[in-house]
Amino acid sequence: MRRARLLKNVEILRRRASALPADAHESLRTPAKAHASGRGRGSREGAEAGADVYTPVDECLRMLTFVDASHPSPRQHAAPNRLCGTAGLQARSLPPRRKVRAWRPAVPEFVFCARAVTAPSWPLCGAAGAGYIFWPAFAGPRGAAVHVFKKILIANRGEIACRVIRTARRMGIKTVAVYSEADAEALHVQMADEAVAIGPAPSAQSYLQIEKIIQACKDTGAQAVHPGYGFLSENQAFAAALRKAGIKFIGPPRKAVAAMGDKIESKKLAKAAGVNTVPGHLGVIPDAAAAVKIAREIGYPVMIKASAGGGGKGMRIAHSDAETEEGFRSATAEAKNAFADDRVFVEKFVEQPRHIEIQVLADAKGNCVYLGERECSIQRRHQKVIEEAPAPNLARGPVVGIAQRAAEALQRLGYDNIGTVEMLMGEDGSFGFLEVNTRLQVEHAVTEMVTGLDLVAAQIRAAAGEALERILPPRIGVEGHAVQARIYAEDPRRFIPSPGRLTRFRLPRGNADWRIETGYREGMEVTPFYDPLLAKAVVRGRSREEAISGLRDLLAAMDIEGPKTNIPFLLAMLGDPRFRAGEVHTGLAAEVTV
Repeated sequence: MRRARLLKNVEILRRRASALPADAHESLRTPAKAHASGRGRGSREGAEAGADVYTPVDECLRMLTFVDASHPSPRQHAAPNRLCGTAGLQARSLPPRRKVRAWRPAVPEFVFCARAVTAPSWPLCGAAGAGYIFWPAFAGPRGAAVHVFKKILIANRGEIACRVIRTARRMGIKTVAVYSEADAEALHVQMADEAVAIGPAPSAQSYLQIEKIIQACKDTGAQAVHPGYGFLSENQAFAAALRKAGIKFIGPPRKAVAAMGDKIESKKLAKAAGVNTVPGHLGVIPDAAAAVKIAREIGYPVMIKASAGGGGKGMRIAHSDAETEEGFRSATAEAKNAFADDRVFVEKFVEQPRHIEIQVLADAKGNCVYLGERECSIQRRHQKVIEEAPAPNLARGPVVGIAQRAAEALQRLGYDNIGTVEMLMGEDGSFGFLEVNTRLQVEHAVTEMVTGLDLVAAQIRAAAGEALERILPPRIGVEGHAVQARIYAEDPRRFIPSPGRLTRFRLPRGNADWRIETGYREGMEVTPFYDPLLAKAVVRGRSREEAISGLRDLLAAMDIEGPKTNIPFLLAMLGDPRFRAGEVHTGLAAEVTV
Protein backbone atom coordinates (compact mmCIF):
# COMPACT_ATOMS: atom_id res chain seq x y z
CA MET A 1 0.00 0.00 0.00
CA ARG A 2 2.72 2.44 0.96
CA ARG A 3 4.66 1.81 -2.24
CA ALA A 4 1.51 2.19 -4.31
CA ARG A 5 0.77 5.60 -2.76
CA LEU A 6 4.35 6.75 -3.26
CA LEU A 7 4.43 5.59 -6.86
CA LYS A 8 1.20 7.44 -7.50
CA ASN A 9 2.67 10.61 -5.99
CA VAL A 10 5.77 10.27 -8.17
CA GLU A 11 3.63 10.00 -11.30
CA ILE A 12 1.65 13.11 -10.28
CA LEU A 13 4.87 15.08 -9.71
CA ARG A 14 6.32 13.89 -12.99
CA ARG A 15 3.28 15.15 -14.89
CA ARG A 16 3.38 18.49 -13.06
CA ALA A 17 7.08 18.88 -13.79
CA SER A 18 6.60 18.22 -17.48
CA ALA A 19 4.05 21.04 -17.58
CA LEU A 20 6.48 23.59 -16.13
CA PRO A 21 7.97 26.23 -18.48
CA ALA A 22 11.60 25.70 -19.42
CA ASP A 23 12.88 28.64 -17.37
CA ALA A 24 11.27 27.22 -14.23
CA HIS A 25 13.60 24.25 -14.32
CA GLU A 26 16.66 26.42 -14.02
CA SER A 27 15.56 27.66 -10.60
CA LEU A 28 15.30 24.09 -9.41
CA ARG A 29 18.94 23.28 -10.08
CA THR A 30 20.29 23.10 -6.54
CA PRO A 31 21.60 19.54 -6.46
CA ALA A 32 24.01 20.05 -3.57
CA LYS A 33 21.08 20.89 -1.28
CA ALA A 34 18.72 18.23 -2.53
CA HIS A 35 20.10 15.63 -0.11
CA ALA A 36 20.45 18.01 2.79
CA SER A 37 16.98 17.77 4.28
CA GLY A 38 16.94 13.97 4.51
CA ARG A 39 17.85 11.61 7.28
CA GLY A 40 19.84 8.43 7.05
CA ARG A 41 18.51 4.96 6.63
CA GLY A 42 21.61 4.10 8.61
CA SER A 43 20.82 6.49 11.47
CA ARG A 44 20.17 5.00 14.86
CA GLU A 45 16.47 5.85 14.60
CA GLY A 46 16.19 4.22 11.19
CA ALA A 47 18.12 1.16 12.30
CA GLU A 48 15.91 0.40 15.29
CA ALA A 49 13.37 -1.74 13.46
CA GLY A 50 14.13 -4.30 10.78
CA ALA A 51 17.71 -3.16 10.19
CA ASP A 52 18.45 -6.45 8.47
CA VAL A 53 16.26 -5.52 5.50
CA TYR A 54 17.16 -2.59 3.26
CA THR A 55 14.34 -1.60 0.93
CA PRO A 56 15.77 0.06 -2.21
CA VAL A 57 12.43 1.34 -3.45
CA ASP A 58 12.29 3.76 -0.52
CA GLU A 59 15.57 5.34 -1.67
CA CYS A 60 14.62 5.31 -5.35
CA LEU A 61 11.45 7.26 -4.69
CA ARG A 62 13.43 10.00 -2.98
CA MET A 63 16.42 10.18 -5.32
CA LEU A 64 14.96 11.19 -8.68
CA THR A 65 16.97 11.82 -11.82
CA PHE A 66 17.20 15.41 -12.97
CA VAL A 67 17.59 15.86 -16.71
CA ASP A 68 17.69 18.97 -18.82
CA ALA A 69 14.19 20.26 -19.52
CA SER A 70 15.06 21.17 -23.09
CA HIS A 71 15.53 17.50 -23.95
CA PRO A 72 12.61 15.06 -24.20
CA SER A 73 12.35 12.85 -21.13
CA PRO A 74 14.02 9.49 -21.85
CA ARG A 75 12.10 6.29 -21.42
CA GLN A 76 12.33 4.64 -18.07
CA HIS A 77 15.32 2.34 -17.85
CA ALA A 78 14.98 -1.42 -18.27
CA ALA A 79 15.79 -1.95 -14.60
CA PRO A 80 12.56 -1.11 -12.77
CA ASN A 81 14.21 1.04 -10.11
CA ARG A 82 15.87 3.50 -12.52
CA LEU A 83 13.54 6.47 -12.36
CA CYS A 84 14.86 8.36 -15.37
CA GLY A 85 12.88 11.09 -17.03
CA THR A 86 11.66 12.94 -13.92
CA ALA A 87 12.57 16.33 -15.32
CA GLY A 88 13.24 19.17 -12.92
CA LEU A 89 12.38 17.34 -9.68
CA GLN A 90 14.23 17.50 -6.39
CA ALA A 91 14.02 15.29 -3.34
CA ARG A 92 12.46 18.13 -1.34
CA SER A 93 9.59 18.35 -3.87
CA LEU A 94 8.19 15.01 -2.76
CA PRO A 95 5.36 14.86 -0.24
CA PRO A 96 6.15 13.86 3.36
CA ARG A 97 6.73 10.14 3.75
CA ARG A 98 5.11 9.89 7.16
CA LYS A 99 6.02 6.41 8.42
CA VAL A 100 8.42 5.57 5.62
CA ARG A 101 11.86 4.61 6.90
CA ALA A 102 14.23 7.48 7.53
CA TRP A 103 17.19 8.04 5.19
CA ARG A 104 20.47 9.60 6.16
CA PRO A 105 21.77 12.87 4.69
CA ALA A 106 24.85 12.39 2.57
CA VAL A 107 28.01 13.06 4.55
CA PRO A 108 29.62 16.06 2.79
CA GLU A 109 32.76 14.24 1.72
CA PHE A 110 30.83 11.21 0.48
CA VAL A 111 28.26 12.60 -1.92
CA PHE A 112 28.44 9.82 -4.50
CA CYS A 113 25.04 10.53 -6.08
CA ALA A 114 25.24 14.21 -7.02
CA ARG A 115 27.42 15.00 -9.99
CA ALA A 116 27.48 17.41 -12.90
CA VAL A 117 26.97 15.90 -16.32
CA THR A 118 28.50 17.75 -19.23
CA ALA A 119 28.88 14.99 -21.82
CA PRO A 120 26.26 14.63 -24.57
CA SER A 121 25.05 11.41 -22.97
CA TRP A 122 25.35 9.77 -19.58
CA PRO A 123 25.60 5.98 -19.79
CA LEU A 124 24.60 5.33 -16.18
CA CYS A 125 21.00 6.29 -16.90
CA GLY A 126 20.78 6.84 -20.63
CA ALA A 127 19.57 10.44 -20.26
CA ALA A 128 20.78 12.90 -22.87
CA GLY A 129 21.41 16.57 -22.23
CA ALA A 130 23.19 18.47 -19.49
CA GLY A 131 21.96 18.43 -15.92
CA TYR A 132 22.43 16.70 -12.60
CA ILE A 133 21.89 13.08 -11.73
CA PHE A 134 20.93 11.73 -8.32
CA TRP A 135 21.72 8.05 -8.31
CA PRO A 136 21.10 5.63 -5.43
CA ALA A 137 24.51 3.98 -5.31
CA PHE A 138 23.35 0.71 -3.80
CA ALA A 139 19.71 0.41 -4.86
CA GLY A 140 18.35 -2.88 -6.22
CA PRO A 141 15.29 -3.67 -8.33
CA ARG A 142 12.13 -1.92 -7.29
CA GLY A 143 10.10 -3.73 -4.67
CA ALA A 144 12.79 -6.27 -3.86
CA ALA A 145 14.05 -6.29 -0.27
CA VAL A 146 17.82 -6.71 -0.09
CA HIS A 147 18.77 -8.79 2.94
CA VAL A 148 22.01 -7.38 4.30
CA PHE A 149 23.77 -7.95 7.59
CA LYS A 150 22.39 -6.53 10.83
CA LYS A 151 25.87 -5.87 12.18
CA ILE A 152 29.40 -6.02 10.79
CA LEU A 153 32.80 -5.75 12.45
CA ILE A 154 35.58 -3.74 10.81
CA ALA A 155 38.90 -5.48 11.40
CA ASN A 156 40.96 -2.38 10.74
CA ARG A 157 41.64 1.14 11.90
CA GLY A 158 42.08 4.72 10.65
CA GLU A 159 40.47 6.21 7.60
CA ILE A 160 39.43 2.92 6.02
CA ALA A 161 37.52 1.89 9.16
CA CYS A 162 35.74 5.27 9.12
CA ARG A 163 35.04 4.86 5.42
CA VAL A 164 33.37 1.47 5.89
CA ILE A 165 31.36 2.72 8.87
CA ARG A 166 29.90 5.59 6.82
CA THR A 167 28.61 3.30 4.10
CA ALA A 168 27.34 0.74 6.62
CA ARG A 169 25.34 3.46 8.33
CA ARG A 170 23.75 4.50 5.08
CA MET A 171 22.77 0.88 4.52
CA GLY A 172 21.24 0.58 7.98
CA ILE A 173 23.93 -1.78 9.27
CA LYS A 174 25.29 -1.43 12.80
CA THR A 175 29.07 -1.46 13.15
CA VAL A 176 31.65 -2.79 15.58
CA ALA A 177 35.15 -1.31 15.79
CA VAL A 178 38.18 -3.05 17.20
CA TYR A 179 41.07 -1.07 18.63
CA SER A 180 44.46 -1.37 20.22
CA GLU A 181 45.57 0.49 23.33
CA ALA A 182 47.10 3.18 21.13
CA ASP A 183 43.77 3.70 19.34
CA ALA A 184 41.48 3.90 22.38
CA GLU A 185 40.43 7.47 21.47
CA ALA A 186 40.59 7.01 17.69
CA LEU A 187 37.92 8.41 15.40
CA HIS A 188 36.77 5.01 14.11
CA VAL A 189 36.16 3.90 17.70
CA GLN A 190 33.91 6.87 18.33
CA MET A 191 32.03 6.51 15.04
CA ALA A 192 31.12 2.84 15.47
CA ASP A 193 28.05 1.63 17.35
CA GLU A 194 30.24 -0.63 19.49
CA ALA A 195 33.97 -0.98 20.08
CA VAL A 196 36.09 -3.83 21.44
CA ALA A 197 39.66 -3.60 22.73
CA ILE A 198 41.87 -6.32 21.26
CA GLY A 199 45.35 -5.75 22.69
CA PRO A 200 48.50 -3.63 22.97
CA ALA A 201 49.66 -1.11 20.37
CA PRO A 202 51.87 -3.35 18.18
CA SER A 203 49.75 -4.74 15.35
CA ALA A 204 51.13 -8.24 15.90
CA GLN A 205 49.48 -8.17 19.33
CA SER A 206 46.21 -6.55 18.26
CA TYR A 207 45.05 -6.07 14.66
CA LEU A 208 46.73 -9.31 13.53
CA GLN A 209 45.23 -11.43 16.31
CA ILE A 210 42.70 -13.63 14.52
CA GLU A 211 41.32 -15.26 17.66
CA LYS A 212 40.65 -11.93 19.36
CA ILE A 213 38.81 -10.55 16.34
CA ILE A 214 36.64 -13.66 16.05
CA GLN A 215 35.87 -13.49 19.75
CA ALA A 216 34.87 -9.84 19.34
CA CYS A 217 32.43 -10.93 16.63
CA LYS A 218 30.92 -13.54 18.92
CA ASP A 219 30.68 -11.14 21.86
CA THR A 220 28.93 -8.43 19.82
CA GLY A 221 26.86 -10.60 17.50
CA ALA A 222 28.57 -9.32 14.34
CA GLN A 223 27.52 -11.44 11.37
CA ALA A 224 30.30 -10.39 9.01
CA VAL A 225 33.77 -8.85 8.99
CA HIS A 226 35.05 -6.17 6.62
CA PRO A 227 38.87 -6.39 6.64
CA GLY A 228 39.63 -3.05 4.96
CA TYR A 229 43.13 -3.18 3.47
CA GLY A 230 46.41 -4.33 4.97
CA PHE A 231 46.54 -6.31 8.22
CA LEU A 232 44.45 -9.49 7.70
CA SER A 233 42.66 -8.43 4.51
CA GLU A 234 44.48 -11.01 2.34
CA ASN A 235 45.15 -13.63 4.98
CA GLN A 236 43.65 -16.98 3.99
CA ALA A 237 43.91 -18.31 7.56
CA PHE A 238 41.72 -15.41 8.70
CA ALA A 239 39.13 -16.09 6.00
CA ALA A 240 39.12 -19.80 6.89
CA ALA A 241 38.80 -19.10 10.63
CA LEU A 242 35.83 -16.79 10.03
CA ARG A 243 34.11 -19.39 7.89
CA LYS A 244 34.64 -22.05 10.56
CA ALA A 245 33.11 -19.70 13.14
CA GLY A 246 30.07 -19.07 10.91
CA ILE A 247 31.01 -15.43 10.27
CA LYS A 248 30.93 -13.99 6.76
CA PHE A 249 34.15 -12.57 5.33
CA ILE A 250 33.37 -9.49 3.22
CA GLY A 251 35.76 -10.38 0.48
CA PRO A 252 36.60 -13.28 -1.84
CA PRO A 253 36.20 -16.91 -0.67
CA ARG A 254 39.11 -18.54 1.14
CA LYS A 255 40.16 -20.49 -1.95
CA ALA A 256 40.46 -17.29 -3.99
CA VAL A 257 42.32 -15.49 -1.20
CA ALA A 258 44.74 -18.41 -0.99
CA ALA A 259 45.29 -18.39 -4.74
CA MET A 260 45.28 -14.67 -5.52
CA GLY A 261 45.99 -12.96 -2.20
CA ASP A 262 49.23 -14.91 -2.10
CA LYS A 263 51.55 -13.19 -4.59
CA ILE A 264 53.50 -16.34 -5.37
CA GLU A 265 50.40 -18.42 -6.11
CA SER A 266 48.75 -15.64 -8.14
CA LYS A 267 51.80 -15.34 -10.40
CA LYS A 268 51.77 -19.11 -10.95
CA LEU A 269 48.10 -19.00 -11.94
CA ALA A 270 48.65 -16.02 -14.25
CA LYS A 271 51.55 -17.75 -15.97
CA ALA A 272 49.49 -20.93 -16.37
CA ALA A 273 46.70 -18.86 -17.94
CA GLY A 274 49.11 -17.45 -20.52
CA VAL A 275 49.31 -13.97 -19.00
CA ASN A 276 52.66 -12.25 -19.40
CA THR A 277 54.33 -11.88 -15.98
CA VAL A 278 57.38 -10.05 -14.65
CA PRO A 279 60.31 -12.54 -14.74
CA GLY A 280 61.15 -14.03 -11.37
CA HIS A 281 61.36 -17.07 -9.11
CA LEU A 282 57.88 -18.41 -8.38
CA GLY A 283 58.61 -20.09 -5.08
CA VAL A 284 59.27 -19.45 -1.41
CA ILE A 285 62.88 -18.59 -0.66
CA PRO A 286 64.15 -20.34 2.49
CA ASP A 287 67.17 -18.19 3.38
CA ALA A 288 69.47 -15.34 2.32
CA ALA A 289 71.92 -17.67 0.53
CA ALA A 290 69.13 -19.03 -1.67
CA ALA A 291 67.97 -15.48 -2.37
CA VAL A 292 71.45 -14.54 -3.61
CA LYS A 293 71.60 -17.59 -5.90
CA ILE A 294 68.19 -16.80 -7.41
CA ALA A 295 69.04 -13.11 -7.84
CA ARG A 296 72.16 -14.01 -9.81
CA GLU A 297 70.13 -16.28 -12.11
CA ILE A 298 67.51 -13.56 -12.75
CA GLY A 299 70.10 -10.81 -13.13
CA TYR A 300 70.45 -7.62 -11.11
CA PRO A 301 68.68 -5.44 -10.18
CA VAL A 302 66.02 -7.54 -8.48
CA MET A 303 63.04 -6.88 -6.22
CA ILE A 304 62.54 -8.88 -3.02
CA LYS A 305 58.81 -8.92 -2.20
CA ALA A 306 56.61 -10.28 0.57
CA SER A 307 54.19 -12.91 -0.71
CA ALA A 308 51.43 -11.61 1.57
CA GLY A 309 52.52 -8.00 1.17
CA GLY A 310 50.98 -4.74 0.13
CA GLY A 311 51.31 -1.02 0.72
CA GLY A 312 55.05 -1.07 -0.02
CA LYS A 313 55.83 -3.20 3.03
CA GLY A 314 58.19 -6.15 2.76
CA MET A 315 59.81 -4.86 -0.45
CA ARG A 316 63.50 -4.24 -1.12
CA ILE A 317 65.52 -3.48 -4.27
CA ALA A 318 68.89 -5.19 -4.56
CA HIS A 319 71.72 -4.41 -6.99
CA SER A 320 74.31 -6.81 -5.55
CA ASP A 321 74.76 -9.96 -3.47
CA ALA A 322 75.30 -7.94 -0.30
CA GLU A 323 72.14 -5.92 -0.86
CA THR A 324 70.21 -9.14 -1.54
CA GLU A 325 71.30 -10.67 1.76
CA GLU A 326 70.39 -7.55 3.71
CA GLY A 327 67.18 -7.05 1.75
CA PHE A 328 66.08 -10.62 2.44
CA ARG A 329 66.54 -10.24 6.18
CA SER A 330 64.80 -6.85 6.42
CA ALA A 331 61.96 -7.79 4.04
CA THR A 332 61.11 -11.00 5.92
CA ALA A 333 61.17 -9.21 9.28
CA GLU A 334 58.94 -6.39 8.02
CA ALA A 335 56.53 -8.83 6.34
CA LYS A 336 56.13 -10.88 9.51
CA ASN A 337 55.42 -7.79 11.59
CA ALA A 338 52.95 -6.31 9.07
CA PHE A 339 51.18 -9.44 7.77
CA ALA A 340 52.09 -12.27 10.17
CA ASP A 341 53.68 -14.01 7.16
CA ASP A 342 57.43 -13.82 6.45
CA ARG A 343 57.51 -15.56 3.05
CA VAL A 344 59.22 -13.59 0.26
CA PHE A 345 60.05 -14.15 -3.41
CA VAL A 346 62.39 -12.51 -5.93
CA GLU A 347 61.57 -11.03 -9.33
CA LYS A 348 63.29 -8.81 -11.87
CA PHE A 349 63.19 -5.14 -10.97
CA VAL A 350 61.79 -3.19 -13.92
CA GLU A 351 63.21 0.33 -13.94
CA GLN A 352 60.89 3.29 -14.57
CA PRO A 353 57.76 1.42 -15.67
CA ARG A 354 54.19 2.63 -15.30
CA HIS A 355 52.06 0.97 -12.63
CA ILE A 356 48.56 0.31 -13.99
CA GLU A 357 45.81 -1.51 -12.14
CA ILE A 358 42.38 -2.77 -13.16
CA GLN A 359 39.37 -2.75 -10.82
CA VAL A 360 37.10 -5.81 -11.03
CA LEU A 361 33.97 -6.87 -9.18
CA ALA A 362 32.52 -10.38 -9.14
CA ASP A 363 29.57 -12.17 -7.58
CA ALA A 364 28.98 -15.71 -6.38
CA LYS A 365 26.96 -16.52 -9.51
CA GLY A 366 29.95 -16.46 -11.87
CA ASN A 367 29.67 -12.88 -13.11
CA CYS A 368 32.70 -10.59 -13.21
CA VAL A 369 32.92 -7.00 -14.52
CA TYR A 370 35.71 -4.53 -15.23
CA LEU A 371 35.25 -1.10 -13.65
CA GLY A 372 38.06 0.78 -15.36
CA GLU A 373 41.75 1.23 -14.71
CA ARG A 374 43.84 3.44 -12.44
CA GLU A 375 47.26 5.04 -12.83
CA CYS A 376 49.40 4.40 -9.72
CA SER A 377 52.92 5.24 -10.90
CA ILE A 378 53.70 8.05 -8.45
CA GLN A 379 55.31 6.14 -5.59
CA ARG A 380 57.83 6.67 -2.85
CA ARG A 381 59.41 3.79 -0.93
CA HIS A 382 57.45 1.45 -3.24
CA GLN A 383 54.18 2.87 -1.93
CA LYS A 384 51.68 4.83 -4.00
CA VAL A 385 51.10 8.47 -3.09
CA ILE A 386 49.14 9.85 -6.06
CA GLU A 387 46.60 7.85 -8.04
CA GLU A 388 44.18 8.76 -10.80
CA ALA A 389 41.44 7.38 -13.01
CA PRO A 390 41.36 6.87 -15.87
CA ALA A 391 45.07 6.42 -16.66
CA PRO A 392 46.41 9.22 -18.90
CA ASN A 393 47.95 8.67 -22.34
CA LEU A 394 46.94 5.03 -22.40
CA ALA A 395 45.44 3.10 -25.29
CA ARG A 396 42.16 1.55 -24.19
CA GLY A 397 42.37 -1.53 -26.41
CA PRO A 398 45.23 -3.41 -24.69
CA VAL A 399 43.89 -2.57 -21.22
CA VAL A 400 40.41 -3.82 -22.04
CA GLY A 401 41.88 -7.00 -23.49
CA ILE A 402 43.90 -7.67 -20.35
CA ALA A 403 40.87 -6.85 -18.20
CA GLN A 404 38.77 -9.39 -20.10
CA ARG A 405 41.40 -12.11 -19.71
CA ALA A 406 41.75 -11.30 -16.00
CA ALA A 407 37.98 -11.44 -15.51
CA GLU A 408 37.82 -14.81 -17.28
CA ALA A 409 40.63 -16.18 -15.09
CA LEU A 410 38.88 -14.99 -11.94
CA GLN A 411 35.60 -16.54 -13.12
CA ARG A 412 37.30 -19.91 -13.59
CA LEU A 413 38.70 -19.62 -10.09
CA GLY A 414 35.25 -18.96 -8.64
CA TYR A 415 36.25 -15.46 -7.56
CA ASP A 416 33.63 -13.49 -5.65
CA ASN A 417 33.66 -9.83 -4.50
CA ILE A 418 36.11 -7.03 -5.25
CA GLY A 419 39.61 -7.37 -6.63
CA THR A 420 42.39 -5.42 -8.35
CA VAL A 421 44.72 -6.73 -11.06
CA GLU A 422 48.08 -4.92 -10.92
CA MET A 423 50.47 -4.67 -13.87
CA LEU A 424 53.68 -2.99 -14.92
CA MET A 425 53.77 -1.29 -18.32
CA GLY A 426 57.15 -1.01 -20.01
CA GLU A 427 58.33 1.80 -22.26
CA ASP A 428 57.39 -0.32 -25.29
CA GLY A 429 53.78 -0.52 -24.11
CA SER A 430 53.96 -4.17 -23.06
CA PHE A 431 52.27 -5.28 -19.85
CA GLY A 432 53.61 -7.63 -17.20
CA PHE A 433 51.34 -9.13 -14.53
CA LEU A 434 52.31 -8.25 -10.96
CA GLU A 435 49.57 -9.53 -8.66
CA VAL A 436 45.89 -9.57 -7.76
CA ASN A 437 44.89 -7.72 -4.60
CA THR A 438 41.89 -9.54 -3.15
CA ARG A 439 40.71 -6.53 -1.16
CA LEU A 440 39.62 -2.94 -1.36
CA GLN A 441 42.45 -0.67 -2.48
CA VAL A 442 43.49 2.55 -0.74
CA GLU A 443 42.88 4.30 -4.05
CA HIS A 444 39.38 2.91 -4.67
CA ALA A 445 37.93 6.42 -4.29
CA VAL A 446 39.10 7.61 -7.71
CA THR A 447 37.11 4.82 -9.36
CA GLU A 448 34.08 5.75 -7.28
CA MET A 449 34.34 9.39 -8.30
CA VAL A 450 34.37 8.71 -12.05
CA THR A 451 31.77 5.92 -12.06
CA GLY A 452 29.38 7.12 -9.34
CA LEU A 453 29.56 3.71 -7.61
CA ASP A 454 30.05 2.96 -3.93
CA LEU A 455 32.52 0.07 -3.95
CA VAL A 456 32.20 -0.60 -0.22
CA ALA A 457 28.43 -0.97 -0.57
CA ALA A 458 29.04 -3.25 -3.57
CA GLN A 459 31.39 -5.35 -1.45
CA ILE A 460 28.85 -5.74 1.32
CA ARG A 461 26.02 -6.59 -1.04
CA ALA A 462 28.12 -9.10 -2.98
CA ALA A 463 29.11 -10.75 0.31
CA ALA A 464 25.40 -10.98 1.18
CA GLY A 465 24.90 -13.06 -1.97
CA GLU A 466 23.48 -10.51 -4.40
CA ALA A 467 24.12 -10.76 -8.13
CA LEU A 468 25.89 -7.98 -10.00
CA GLU A 469 22.78 -7.23 -12.03
CA ARG A 470 21.13 -6.07 -8.79
CA ILE A 471 24.20 -4.30 -7.39
CA LEU A 472 25.26 -2.32 -10.45
CA PRO A 473 23.36 -0.10 -12.89
CA PRO A 474 22.63 -1.61 -16.32
CA ARG A 475 25.41 0.45 -17.90
CA ILE A 476 28.56 1.67 -16.20
CA GLY A 477 30.29 4.72 -17.62
CA VAL A 478 33.33 6.84 -16.75
CA GLU A 479 32.66 10.56 -16.47
CA GLY A 480 35.48 13.08 -16.04
CA HIS A 481 38.80 12.47 -14.32
CA ALA A 482 39.69 11.93 -10.64
CA VAL A 483 43.03 12.32 -8.84
CA GLN A 484 43.84 11.26 -5.27
CA ALA A 485 46.72 12.32 -3.03
CA ARG A 486 47.68 10.57 0.18
CA ILE A 487 48.65 12.94 2.98
CA TYR A 488 51.25 11.32 5.24
CA ALA A 489 52.84 12.42 8.49
CA GLU A 490 56.37 12.26 7.16
CA ASP A 491 59.34 14.33 6.10
CA PRO A 492 58.53 15.61 2.59
CA ARG A 493 62.11 15.16 1.39
CA ARG A 494 63.34 11.93 3.00
CA PHE A 495 59.88 10.32 3.37
CA ILE A 496 60.65 9.25 6.94
CA PRO A 497 57.60 8.98 9.26
CA SER A 498 57.05 11.98 11.53
CA PRO A 499 54.94 10.88 14.53
CA GLY A 500 53.55 13.41 17.00
CA ARG A 501 50.43 15.18 18.21
CA LEU A 502 48.23 17.00 15.70
CA THR A 503 48.14 20.37 17.40
CA ARG A 504 46.15 21.74 14.47
CA PHE A 505 44.21 19.67 11.96
CA ARG A 506 41.79 21.72 9.87
CA LEU A 507 40.59 20.20 6.61
CA PRO A 508 38.17 21.72 4.08
CA ARG A 509 34.69 20.22 3.91
CA GLY A 510 33.92 18.04 0.92
CA ASN A 511 31.30 18.38 -1.80
CA ALA A 512 30.08 16.48 -4.84
CA ASP A 513 33.35 16.87 -6.78
CA TRP A 514 35.90 16.31 -4.05
CA ARG A 515 36.17 14.56 -0.72
CA ILE A 516 38.63 14.05 2.12
CA GLU A 517 38.83 10.79 4.01
CA THR A 518 40.60 10.68 7.36
CA GLY A 519 40.76 8.80 10.63
CA TYR A 520 42.17 11.70 12.62
CA ARG A 521 40.97 14.85 14.29
CA GLU A 522 42.75 17.73 15.99
CA GLY A 523 44.56 16.73 19.18
CA MET A 524 45.07 13.08 18.25
CA GLU A 525 48.48 11.43 18.34
CA VAL A 526 50.13 9.99 15.23
CA THR A 527 51.90 6.97 16.69
CA PRO A 528 54.92 5.09 15.28
CA PHE A 529 53.06 1.77 15.42
CA TYR A 530 51.08 2.09 12.18
CA ASP A 531 51.20 3.53 8.67
CA PRO A 532 51.40 7.35 9.04
CA LEU A 533 48.54 8.04 6.58
CA LEU A 534 46.68 11.13 7.83
CA ALA A 535 44.12 11.58 5.08
CA LYS A 536 43.27 11.06 1.41
CA ALA A 537 42.18 13.97 -0.76
CA VAL A 538 40.25 13.08 -3.94
CA VAL A 539 39.13 15.56 -6.60
CA ARG A 540 37.01 14.98 -9.69
CA GLY A 541 37.09 17.32 -12.68
CA ARG A 542 35.70 17.44 -16.17
CA SER A 543 39.27 16.98 -17.41
CA ARG A 544 42.56 15.76 -15.97
CA GLU A 545 43.92 19.31 -15.85
CA GLU A 546 40.89 20.52 -13.94
CA ALA A 547 41.18 17.66 -11.43
CA ILE A 548 44.90 18.32 -10.86
CA SER A 549 44.32 22.06 -10.35
CA GLY A 550 41.48 21.35 -7.95
CA LEU A 551 43.63 18.94 -5.94
CA ARG A 552 46.42 21.51 -5.66
CA ASP A 553 43.94 24.07 -4.32
CA LEU A 554 42.54 21.54 -1.87
CA LEU A 555 45.97 20.58 -0.52
CA ALA A 556 46.99 24.22 -0.19
CA ALA A 557 43.86 24.89 1.90
CA MET A 558 44.75 22.24 4.50
CA ASP A 559 45.96 23.59 7.85
CA ILE A 560 47.99 20.92 9.67
CA GLU A 561 50.47 21.55 12.49
CA GLY A 562 52.45 19.16 14.67
CA PRO A 563 54.00 16.33 12.63
CA LYS A 564 55.62 17.15 9.30
CA THR A 565 53.54 16.23 6.27
CA ASN A 566 54.28 15.36 2.66
CA ILE A 567 52.03 18.15 1.34
CA PRO A 568 55.02 20.15 -0.01
CA PHE A 569 56.07 17.08 -2.02
CA LEU A 570 52.54 16.52 -3.31
CA LEU A 571 52.25 20.14 -4.44
CA ALA A 572 55.64 19.93 -6.17
CA MET A 573 54.64 16.73 -7.96
CA LEU A 574 51.25 18.08 -9.06
CA GLY A 575 53.00 21.15 -10.46
CA ASP A 576 55.73 19.22 -12.28
CA PRO A 577 55.42 19.63 -16.09
CA ARG A 578 56.08 15.92 -16.69
CA PHE A 579 53.28 14.88 -14.36
CA ARG A 580 50.86 17.41 -15.83
CA ALA A 581 51.65 16.05 -19.28
CA GLY A 582 50.94 12.48 -18.12
CA GLU A 583 54.56 11.41 -18.60
CA VAL A 584 54.69 9.37 -15.40
CA HIS A 585 56.67 6.37 -14.20
CA THR A 586 57.49 4.77 -10.86
CA GLY A 587 60.81 6.62 -10.56
CA LEU A 588 59.40 10.11 -11.07
CA ALA A 589 58.97 10.84 -7.35
CA ALA A 590 62.74 10.56 -6.83
CA GLU A 591 63.31 13.16 -9.56
CA VAL A 592 61.04 15.86 -8.08
CA THR A 593 62.73 18.41 -5.83
CA VAL A 594 60.85 19.89 -2.87
